[in-house]
Amino acid sequence: MGHWKNYRDPLMPGKAQPSSGWLFNSIANKHADAMDNYPEPMVLPRAADDQATAQALSSVLPVVLEQADYEQVYSDVWWRKLKQGTGVTGIFWDPAARGGLGDIAVRSVNLLMLYWEPGVQDIQDSPDLFHLSLEDTARLTAQYPQLAGHAAGVVDVPRYIHEDGQTTANKSVVVDWYYKRPDENGKLRLHYCKLCNGVVLYASQNDPALAARGCTTTASTPLCSTRCSWRRILPPGSATST
Repeated sequence: MGHWKNYRDPLMPGKAQPSSGWLFNSIANKHADAMDNYPEPMVLPRAADDQATAQALSSVLPVVLEQADYEQVYSDVWWRKLKQGTGVTGIFWDPAARGGLGDIAVRSVNLLMLYWEPGVQDIQDSPDLFHLSLEDTARLTAQYPQLAGHAAGVVDVPRYIHEDGQTTANKSVVVDWYYKRPDENGKLRLHYCKLCNGVVLYASQNDPALAARGCTTTASTPLCSTRCSWRRILPPGSATST
């Protein structure tokens, strides 16, 4: 099990490098346990007259999750939890899905691409949450004409060690900014802003349909984090590999 050579960590000189399959087997067995306990949605009624609605949702949700390939997302999130300590699931709306009809998209999110307020125990408690992604600059410019002439990147993104050789010359960093602000009645609303190279591509507060009520019916962001092992104060948890 000579995987130590892949770490290349200059901060750990002289650290013992045992040749054992324990770590790999431990992670693989825990992942297998998680897949054996793959969750199944069950909606319970809040009141007696909600029984029919609860039964309908219990039938619909498994179909929605299957179409969104949630089992693969669930597997990917568990790999991240076991290796990195935290798994993040993103629930989005994909307007291009189903031939342009749009549908729910569920994805595993890279924790290195998330930024929240330091000190919060749950990313949902952060008043500002930033989700970064690398996307093709030409495709973005075709979709958002206001980006023309702003091809120079102003934000860099962190990378894993094995990604050092990948070129990003034709890529731009897209920032999805979720922020919570009170409305005129004091109720907290979630708003969304999409930025790239210093240009606002979309902002819910500039959308007449969403400016007053926010982009969701609740103040929760569409990103949910779960930890492998709890750590006080920090949203990231401890991984099996640590």
